Amino acid sequence: MKRLLRILIILNIILLFVSFFQRDKFPDRQSIVIDLGKEPFQTETDQEPFQVTVNGIEYTVNPLYEYKLEGMVVSYFN
Repeated sequence: MKRLLRILIILNIILLFVSFFQRDKFPDRQSIVIDLGKEPFQTETDQEPFQVTVNGIEYTVNPLYEYKLEGMVVSYFN
């Protein structure tokens, strides 16, 4: 049991060391999905109108189109 614990601690220290030096490494531009530069894809929809209440006011939303969007979320947390 002590040997297993010692091996796990050593592996965690190695992982910490490797991840510290990889923290600012971002993917190359070529590996980013090409579809991100495309315009949104718009198609007509047959979805029924629906009601939405915001701040006590009731609105009727009549959808005309559906959209397909491509995107990538990028964040940096230190």
